[in-house]
Amino acid sequence: LEVYNKNDPREGFDMLEVAIDWMASQWLELASLLIAIAALFYAALANNSSRKATTAAQASDLANLRIQANQCLAEANRSLLSLHSSCKANRADWEQFERKHMPSLGWTRPEPEQSNIAQVEREGNVLLQEIEDYFAPVDEMNAAQLEKGVQNARAAALEIEKLAGRLDGPPTHFN
Repeated sequence: LEVYNKNDPREGFDMLEVAIDWMASQWLELASLLIAIAALFYAALANNSSRKATTAAQASDLANLRIQANQCLAEANRSLLSLHSSCKANRADWEQFERKHMPSLGWTRPEPEQSNIAQVEREGNVLLQEIEDYFAPVDEMNAAQLEKGVQNARAAALEIEKLAGRLDGPPTHFN
């Protein structure tokens, strides 16, 4: 091993010449190494982009589920309003029937019908309240909870609509 003499200008050139000779003899390995480093760099960039895209897609899915949840809640509200309208119309039908037929017969409105109308309204209100309570922390819910809530809200809206079928109107003919 020779010792480097920093005062001799030829020493620096000799070392440079040795390094260049070594690189010339190992050019294939060096080119492979540079290509591998570049490939790793681009793979890291692609992985980072992929993670960002996945996060954005999940956020988009959550936003979509929140919108569906709000739509289902609005649908349940509309169903309840429709039920209230049906109950109001049923009460009006019974009042009209009572005014028309009951005084002459000495009858009063059947109590079970009034309590049935009130019971149907209460059940509709309870169903809607359960859905509203479930969706109260909608911003804190994950995708599985939102999907379950959307399904439950749709089922509740249908159940509220079915409640109107339990309303019995006054008899249409009298003997």
